[in-house]
This record gives sequence, structure tokens and C-alpha cells, in this order.
Amino acid sequence: MNLKQVSDKLLRYIKQNTTPGISNRGLSIYNQGKSGIIITELDMKIQRATFNTFGKTTHTVQINNFLKGFGPITSCTCPDDWPKICKHRAAAIFLLIDAIQNPDAPIEEQNKKESSFRNTNTPLLLEDFDEITYKKILNLTDYKSLPSFHANDVEIFDERLGGVGLRHFGDFWDHQGTDVNFFYQEDQLYTTCACAQDVFGLCDHQMNVLRYVLKNKNPFFFKGYNPNNFKAQKEELITWSGINPDSFDDNFEFNFKQ
Repeated sequence: MNLKQVSDKLLRYIKQNTTPGISNRGLSIYNQGKSGIIITELDMKIQRATFNTFGKTTHTVQINNFLKGFGPITSCTCPDDWPKICKHRAAAIFLLIDAIQNPDAPIEEQNKKESSFRNTNTPLLLEDFDEITYKKILNLTDYKSLPSFHANDVEIFDERLGGVGLRHFGDFWDHQGTDVNFFYQEDQLYTTCACAQDVFGLCDHQMNVLRYVLKNKNPFFFKGYNPNNFKAQKEELITWSGINPDSFDDNFEFNFKQ
């Protein structure tokens, strides 16, 4: 089992064994860095990791057997009587995902490492997404297989040369929706989402929007918004109009119509 498979398994373990609210509280502890949680032991050989969390009270979390296929065994000294894992254990798993990327580093460095998670407001590079496939989408999520969704819960709200915005509606009662943007910078495709969640790769909105595009548009959908694909048309307009190439944007623009 490679490191990505281990990370995906640990993220699935959180989703399957706690509520979204508790998971978010754990992520909040993790995001506090050393003031929220530290790792005090990481032994890859016997598969044991120990953590201390800080707040009104200090608690100790231990995670064992985290490399084995049947999932980790976790414990926490907190008194919370949750039917599933507590926020402290969730935070410890998030930190463990970071730690196993470089298990030989000293503990002091493990607690200073930059988070593997990103806020969805931060652009995520979609490498080789000029052609979309289900496998490429799945590789940027923590799902073992893509869950079901309703394709009619997505609509395009903005189209321009260089990018496109799509709005994702979570359910029948979600009338506002969540905006997911895709845009090109120097021939590279990036995405952001207005949900502002801290995630490992794609959030659920980005994942479902990409699946909508693949199912209802075509695998090469984003290529139509890449400015580099319009170089020939741009050069033709410059030749026809006789303008200085540097002033092209002052005289012409490409518009998309439904």
C-alpha cells in the first residue's frame, strides 16, 4: 500500500466513523498547528503514533495499525462518549496523514510541516485536465469510488475566454448554490470553490461539477476556454485590423453566448 492509498484510507475512516460536524472540529484543531495538536511519537515499524491535543484540557490520542487494510485502531483520553470517533482523534488522523509523508523526519520537524490540506479558495492546479476522465477526478478525491449525484444540480453562470464558472446546488432546498470556478493561467488549468473548506484535493462541489461536465458536455470542455487555443483567430484579427498586437485587448474581446 503506497502513501496515497494510506492517506485515502485514513480520510475514508474519518468520513465513515464520525459526523461532518465532528470532522470539521477535528480539522479546526489540526489547523491550529502546534497550539492545537502535536505528534509525540511515530513508529512506522510497529505502526503506532501518539499525539497530544491542547485546549481547556490536554488529551492524548493513540493510533495503531494505520498501515493495515482493515483500518486504524484509535483511542483518546477525552471523556466524550461519542458513538464514533471524537474530534481529537479526527485531528490526530489529519496530522498523521502529514507525518507519514516523511516518517524519518525528527518529531520537531513533523510538528512544523506545512499542511497537506488546502482551502478551496486557494487555486488547485488541474494537471492534464484538458481531457477529463473519471479516473483523473477520483485521483483528486479521498473517495474509493465516486458517489452518486444528480447532474441537473449544476448550471453554468459565467463564461469568458480564460475561464468558466459553474454553480453547484446541493439539494432541492439549496436555492443559492455554491460557485466553482475554473480558469487558465499560463496554459495551466486551476479551480477554486466558494465553499472555503479545508480539503485534501477536490471538495465535493468541485468533484460533482467536473462529473457534470464530463457527463453533460464533453471530455475536452475546458479547452474551449484556453486562450492559447485562440492564437490563430487573434493573429487573423490583428492582420485584418492592422492594430498593434500590444493593444489587441483594448480593441477586441471574445464572448461566449448560450
